[in-house]
Amino acid sequence: MIPATDSSSRIGSLVINPGGPGGSATRLNEAAMIGPFTWPEALQKHFDIVGLDPRGVSKSSLAKCDPDIWNERVSYMPNTSEDFDALVDHNQRLATGCANPTGPLIRHISTQSVIRDLDAARAALGDEQITYLGLSYGTQIGHEYAALFPDRVRHTVLDGALGHSQPETAAFAAESTAYETVLGAFFAWRNATDDCAQRGEDLAGLFAGLVAAADEEPIPPPACPDASEPCRADVAGEELRVRAAGLLLERAAWPGLARALGRAADGNATAPSTRLATAADWPRYSPLVIGGADWWHQSDALGDLGAKQRLGAALNPHTGGMAQSYCYQAACAEWPIPMGDPQRYLYVEDAPPILVVNALYDPSTSYEWAVGMREQIEDSVLLTRNGYGHTSFSLSGEATEIMVAKLVNGTMPPASTVVDT
Repeated sequence: MIPATDSSSRIGSLVINPGGPGGSATRLNEAAMIGPFTWPEALQKHFDIVGLDPRGVSKSSLAKCDPDIWNERVSYMPNTSEDFDALVDHNQRLATGCANPTGPLIRHISTQSVIRDLDAARAALGDEQITYLGLSYGTQIGHEYAALFPDRVRHTVLDGALGHSQPETAAFAAESTAYETVLGAFFAWRNATDDCAQRGEDLAGLFAGLVAAADEEPIPPPACPDASEPCRADVAGEELRVRAAGLLLERAAWPGLARALGRAADGNATAPSTRLATAADWPRYSPLVIGGADWWHQSDALGDLGAKQRLGAALNPHTGGMAQSYCYQAACAEWPIPMGDPQRYLYVEDAPPILVVNALYDPSTSYEWAVGMREQIEDSVLLTRNGYGHTSFSLSGEATEIMVAKLVNGTMPPASTVVDT
């Protein structure tokens, strides 16, 4: 917790969640205390800023798994029955390899449990109502909290709306389409850049060719992205698609993506190489374990995933449907641990107006999801940032100013407000 800087004007506690699932709020607060990230001055003045790690994350009973099983290479896009059987076998062994070291917590790690923890924290902090800022996955926490405890909400901002109401096929189609749209914008930007060696060429076609070639013969990395962590010996096309999605999340990372793809085309796949787990308490297990508790994964035959792959290829030919939603559906196929919080329509009423924020071109949380979240929350307003990148709060632009005003004094922007920064 970072105490309010002005005790005389302190409003209460501001609880934050940076997303993921698996993002650590305690680590974000630690970063704010030492830089370079800082909380806006008005928030520091009026609130004790509380970083609360959800179950299974960082300092809150970290989810654990068997690193050897985790590190096994398996395709999330099986083409044969043998491929699908290998995926299911891996998933089931990994589930056991996570359940044993994590213990009983693994059956109580869903967001429905997290929001009850959040309410317990609110009470322990001495606040009658919660002031909450959720980014990405944190928007799901805030949405579900407001639905269950509407009278305990003071002011809430949900930035980067994670849609948790659609059937699994619709969810992955929406997210992968957002990814494809932003990838297309990246190609256009790169083609207009003076130092682009392939300027004037079909960059989308070059990307498709690179992915296909890497599927035939994976590309080796001369080194690992982080010298302190081991990585896989080579990078396949499927993995290139996944890593490219991660580098599209921030507009400022696009030059890095351009360099990574250029070097991969030259036979150097260092940047997009897959990090390997090193211990049972490796922090990167959390997203899968929580995702398996929250997101439908009903594919139990090759035809199920095959149909989704064909849909993904038709809608989004360069990403092929590869996005976080699809990865959950494949990585948790035949996952034996019961779900605790499956997707469903969740209406919020009798809570104070909630501010939903989304970039129009967010590659991770589709604008479609933000529109859907607004429709489920009574009296909510959707603030649109006409730009690229995942979430808007950290950009310190017009959207951030509006979010801060909402958290401090409840000021809501007019409906259909659009800002550029």
